[in-house]
Amino acid sequence: MSREAPASAGTVAGSSERRPLTVLFADIAGSTAIAERMDPEDWTAIVSQAFARMNATVTRYDGTIARLMGDGVLAFFGAPVAHEDDPLRAVRCGLDMARAVDELSAELNAKEPIELKVRVGINTGPVVVGIVGTDSASEYTAMGDAVNVAARMQALARPGTVLVSGATHRFVAALVESVDVGPLDLKGKANAVQAYEVTGLKAGATGRGLSGIHAPMIGRDASCMRSQGPDRAESPRSWASPVSERAGCSPSSARRSSAAMGQRVGSKAVVSPTVRHCRITWCSMWSDR
Repeated sequence: MSREAPASAGTVAGSSERRPLTVLFADIAGSTAIAERMDPEDWTAIVSQAFARMNATVTRYDGTIARLMGDGVLAFFGAPVAHEDDPLRAVRCGLDMARAVDELSAELNAKEPIELKVRVGINTGPVVVGIVGTDSASEYTAMGDAVNVAARMQALARPGTVLVSGATHRFVAALVESVDVGPLDLKGKANAVQAYEVTGLKAGATGRGLSGIHAPMIGRDASCMRSQGPDRAESPRSWASPVSERAGCSPSSARRSSAAMGQRVGSKAVVSPTVRHCRITWCSMWSDR
């Protein structure tokens, strides 16, 4: 489902909220030199094609296209709609965006010599997002140092690469291949900012981590044991026993931990998440015939 920044119509200028956000900046490297030797109409057509691919990539990862600036894109991951893996979504978006523009460049090179590369910068941190401006001119945007750092990351990224701050990297370190480029002195920043160049995803990486690596549930043994219902000899027929957990219980984690325990007694676990809680239902696989 695609998203764009909320329109200002019908909103009150100045309404805002504080929230964590992953900010992505991307622009075409060397665009000034390229535009200098091209007719404005031809350059506009090329930028439009680049925007089409870049915007489609943001949409695919359910990000928000906040602004198109010249030949660059500003995108948010975490506002107005948040996901648990927004930093990873932003990084994957950046990698795919660089590949998409490389493909466009190859297509254009078949007609005339031109090389397009994007530089992508990503940072994660607290911001204030909302409608800013006046009734006559306003926009949905994010304010805060996290946005400035993302812009600096983009400016220092090598053409065709994705440069992320340490704040973003700590959320995705187990999932991506990256090169530590060390602390960078950013314009306007008192202290250096740690940065990493992301080169790709690790084999087996998923939205919840690397395959084969799981974090067991802590302190839920009693609940899982109660969920196993009556003794098998006393009740040979199939049975089900619901166990409700408070909000915050991870359905997938509950399923993995409960299934592991169920294997010892020949049961299977089915997790059915609801709005307020996670329900674990055990269904015995034995029945008398």
